[in-house]
Formats: sequence, structure tokens, C-alpha cells
Amino acid sequence: MNSEELEQSLRAEFDSHIKNVIAEMKQEVSDFKGNIESELEKHKAHLDEMFREFSEKFDQERELEASFTESVSEHLKLARDEGAKITAAAIAEAEEMREEEESQKQTADDFSDMRDAINEISSKDSQAEILKSLVHHAGQYTPRGAFFIVKNEHLVGWRMFGTEENENPDVVREVYFPISNNTSLSESVESLATVSTGFGSHEDDSQFLDTLEFGQPENMYAIPLIARGRGVAALYADKGESDGEVNVEALETLVRIAGLTVEVLASAPAQAKPKTEEAPAAPAHEEPQEQQPEAHETPQGFVAPVQTEDWASEEEQAPEAVEAPQEFE
Repeated sequence: MNSEELEQSLRAEFDSHIKNVIAEMKQEVSDFKGNIESELEKHKAHLDEMFREFSEKFDQERELEASFTESVSEHLKLARDEGAKITAAAIAEAEEMREEEESQKQTADDFSDMRDAINEISSKDSQAEILKSLVHHAGQYTPRGAFFIVKNEHLVGWRMFGTEENENPDVVREVYFPISNNTSLSESVESLATVSTGFGSHEDDSQFLDTLEFGQPENMYAIPLIARGRGVAALYADKGESDGEVNVEALETLVRIAGLTVEVLASAPAQAKPKTEEAPAAPAHEEPQEQQPEAHETPQGFVAPVQTEDWASEEEQAPEAVEAPQEFE
């Protein structure tokens, strides 16, 4: 065998090996994608079933028990002289029961709203739409709040929301401060846990509260959005000027669902293109990872929900570093 034949033989073996490797990678990617889709469908089906059972339970009309009706009639017969008082008491008790039933129906409606919110968030097919849907539904569970994105070791204001009207919602775009500052938002992102606090517990909270004109709230909540084990954004909420109620559990649920949906969405395209990973050049996402400390690095593929018509330009953001984030790093 001469050198030319040897070279052709080696080339053929190498090509065959490469094809086998690629075929194995494609099969693994296909299996992995199928597992992800299967698990996601199971979770969605489980959630739908849970909320359906809750709705059926609380939507059922309840009649007054026969023993209660008989008791009222007997008391009326035995105490005719005090008939007016007994009647008033019975009416009051019946009213309480009616209010209780209405409260139960309201609870069922709340479950339905939560179910619809979860279904909508988890059905979105882009990260921008996921976070837009999250902010939209979060506004039902707090008088006022704001959403912040982690970008280049800074927290960047994105949107305001809540049941209270705000005359200048675009002011949130002016919020831009280092994540290293002592704020409740920074603590939630770094600890990956909800922070429940009040004004004064974090000396730098005024950096965003003053800009948003939120004053000095006694009850403040910061909820991190976690993707692949890292805090990539934070949702802030308080009782507002109306001193309304903040449903922290509902907000935590929506934020968690958004984080899980983003993880699934970010994983799918990354696994669908194995050939790109074969290139000898370093992947495009490695460079920004080297520029940022690992502690606050945002998972690959997590794109900030930026809209051209809603986000201020670089000139409007005043320092240049406060531009709208295009991708979490």
C-alpha cells in the first residue's frame, strides 16, 4: 500500500468516524428534546387537572342544611314574643353564610385566574413574551411593582405594573445601579430567595424607590427570577399608596413558572443545533461569560424582553451604560 492509498484509507475511516459521532449526537439531542417536551406536558397536564378540581369543588352551589332550617322554624314558634329578634338573628346568620359562599366562589375565581396566568406564561414561545405575560399577570396581585433585569453586573429597570395607576411608568427606565449595592433587589438575586423587608433595612433601596417615586414603603418584597440556578431578574412589589394587599405567594408562583418556561425555551434551541458546537472556534457565548464574574452570569440564551417602541434609546437613557439590555450575561 503506497502513501496515497494509505491517505485515502485514513480519510475514509476518519469520515466514517465523524459521521458516526454526528449520528450519535443527533440521536441524543432528539432523545433529550423528547424528554423535555414530555416532562413539560406532564407538568402542564398536572396543573390543569389541579385547577380543574379546585374549580369544580368551589363552583358547586350549596343549599342550607335541613337541620338549620328546622331549627330556625322551631325557635320562631317557641318565641313569638321575640319573633322580631329571632328573625333578625336568623337573617344575619343566613347573610353570613351567603357571604361565606361568595367568598368561596371568589376563591375559585382566584384559582381560575392563577390557572389562566400559568397557562398563558408557559405557552409563550419567546423570552420577551414570557416576561411581558409575567408582568401583565403580576399586576393583578399587588397595588404596585416594578420588574428589573440583571445586565452587566447592574440591575436595570424594565417595567412598572400594579392595580394602582402610575402617571409616569416610563421613569422605570432610568433605574440603573450596580448589583453590588446594598438593596433588597440585590439580596434577592444573590440569595435566590424572596426578600421581605421594609424601608431602611437596606441603605441603597432609595436608589430605585426615589426614581420610581415609591416613597418609603413599610412592606417591600423582592422576588428573584431564577434560570438554571442563577438570578437573572427581580420582581419588586409593595402595598402602594392605597395600602392594599400583596399576594406574595401568587407572585412567587408566577415568577417561578416564568423561570421554568425560560429554562425550557433556552435549552431547546441550544440542543437543536449540534453541528454548530463542532466548529473549532469558541462559541459566541463564551466571550461575554469571561467578561462577567461567574456569580451573576446569566444562563446562555436568556434574552431580555426589549421592545423598540417601549424602550428608550441610548440618548434618552443618559449615561451610555444604561442602554436597554439586549441579552442577559
